[in-house]
Amino acid sequence: MNDYAFLTATLKGFWFVKVEDVSYFEYKKTDRCWSLFLTDGSTFKMKRETTSEIILEKSLFYIRINQHQIINVKYLHSIEGRMCCLSTLNQNRIGLLLSRDCLKDLKTRFEII
Repeated sequence: MNDYAFLTATLKGFWFVKVEDVSYFEYKKTDRCWSLFLTDGSTFKMKRETTSEIILEKSLFYIRINQHQIINVKYLHSIEGRMCCLSTLNQNRIGLLLSRDCLKDLKTRFEII
């Protein structure tokens, strides 16, 4: 696995995060900030200054699936209809809505056989 890690600013301080430990990111309008969801089930709110562009720059494995969510494709199990199904290390299944535009981007980014 990739040992690449980055330092992220959370509301409580700083946290070192390995790329493979992130299952997805989600923007909460009510909090006006991104949240980081780790594969072990823990969640961290990120600083308000964090943008989707900053998140997407951290790894090629991070892909936007809609306006409010970015996934780690290492945990993408399947796409069923308009739902991205993620499987985390704990074998938890997470279903997230996939926008049409992002589906087109996914199809062009990966080879379909």
